[in-house]
Amino acid sequence: MQHRASSIFDRTDPVANKPTNREKIPTNVDFKYQLAVMLVIFTSSALSIWQGLFSVDPHHWGLMVSNAKELLDGLHPNHDVGLFYGVLTPLLQGTVFNLTSQSIISIQATTVALYGLGLFLLFRLAYTTTQDSKLSFYILCSCVLVHPIVIYPWPNYVAFPFLIGGIWLSILDAPNKFDCFTGGLLLSFGTLARTEYIPLAVFILFLSPTVDLFIKRASWLNVFTRLFCSFLGLVIPLCGFAFYLIRNGLVGYWVDNAFTLPMLVTPKLFAHMHGFSIFDSFIRIGIWGASQFNLRLIIIYLMILLNIIYCLAYIIKRFRLDSHPSLFKVSLISLLLVGQLLHLPEIFRMATGSIIGLITFYTLLKKIKLAGGFFFTTSFFWIFISPPITVDSGNYFFPTRQTISVAKFVHDPVIFKYQLWPEPVSDYYSKVSKDMTAIKELNCGVTYHFNYSIDVFLHVISPFRKYQVLPFDNPLMHPAFKIIRPELLPIEEKQKDLDVMIMRLIPNEEVDAFTAPMGYFIYKKYLTPSMVFVPVNHTLMLMVPETCRVK
Repeated sequence: MQHRASSIFDRTDPVANKPTNREKIPTNVDFKYQLAVMLVIFTSSALSIWQGLFSVDPHHWGLMVSNAKELLDGLHPNHDVGLFYGVLTPLLQGTVFNLTSQSIISIQATTVALYGLGLFLLFRLAYTTTQDSKLSFYILCSCVLVHPIVIYPWPNYVAFPFLIGGIWLSILDAPNKFDCFTGGLLLSFGTLARTEYIPLAVFILFLSPTVDLFIKRASWLNVFTRLFCSFLGLVIPLCGFAFYLIRNGLVGYWVDNAFTLPMLVTPKLFAHMHGFSIFDSFIRIGIWGASQFNLRLIIIYLMILLNIIYCLAYIIKRFRLDSHPSLFKVSLISLLLVGQLLHLPEIFRMATGSIIGLITFYTLLKKIKLAGGFFFTTSFFWIFISPPITVDSGNYFFPTRQTISVAKFVHDPVIFKYQLWPEPVSDYYSKVSKDMTAIKELNCGVTYHFNYSIDVFLHVISPFRKYQVLPFDNPLMHPAFKIIRPELLPIEEKQKDLDVMIMRLIPNEEVDAFTAPMGYFIYKKYLTPSMVFVPVNHTLMLMVPETCRVK
């Protein structure tokens, strides 16, 4: 007798067919493993927030807090706010930001909570597929040891729980209509958090009923019903967002930001992304990882290889490790998620997508009775020999003892409160913020600012509106923005209106020879402290119109 696979609200997991061995397949996760899973996730979350307090990354953190604040201030996405990814990420982060401390750590805390939820759903996905509590716990722990700490509040982490939840409900052996609808709904939220997931979401929803049609001989009516419910869940949030864009006249801006801009900029930012050369970076990283004996990368690339072999074997010979095709579905989806790594094959991107391939990987190891031995051996290596907090693990921000020893709580500007930064960093932003406020109090006609640097914190603390689509400057994007936003004057033209504060980073050796544009003067100079992604040995020039010069 077959049992229906569980829905998201059931307390049991699916048993698609009778077991072929003597042991009865478990229907409930062992309580001790449930407790262990929560402990692992709590530890990962606590470490992520603790590390975030010390992180000084003005680019990535600045971009996320900038997007969140601007949307909450009523600015329109893609018109006033340049969004590279989806609108749901800044909406979720900004809502928590607004309801809590209104400091940047709340943005990180939101991201960490969503990543933790994604890890829990990953455990449920593994258990639904393997029906083995211990093996599912091994899979979860391996995922965490590969990437235990949220390194910055990026959209990959925000989309992660929606992606995994949608996959989980979509690959169930006998989902009901509500499971299908909820799976489509979650995948829709995932695409709103990260727009690039739209084609993937469509494929996932087609995959499961199509596989069941050919492998399990499901009826056409069953397949049609599942597809209808799934795509209904997918399109409702997307239609809501589309209605918002249409009502506010933003459709063209969204198309330009989501499609036109990447098409124009990608050939310059990622020159290798054409033809078969798109695999160059991915292959080079794999070769480098093997040459350096980077066990994390070795396991990830071995995982990808085994998933390729498994999928080919399943398709060609209909070879199955289990009596239901859920494992094949997960394996195929994990390979599709590898496509998200080709431009930048970083570990955190792997850990928030294609890492689900570990489910197939561990299932294969279990068949040859090596799952436990592999797990404990690699765990020992990762914890004691190559800790998951090093640069080799993809974590560029774990604070050193020296960083911790000199860190002090930041009090000003308020948006940075609770951060633990070196005194030169907090003093730098405090002085810049106070001088910007002083310029505003002069009432000398300044309305906008233009940030020539990659430091988005400068935009965040500015009391003026930005005169640029993005809160930072990248010269490679200038030709693209002239095409998609022709109504914006080049800054060289706009500054003639004498209503712009200009922020520019200049190499220290060029400071003496540097002069402000015509009609402007250098209000203040600031030596930039050591910060991630900000050029070293540079000076920040704060330039304002001559009308702001105090007599």
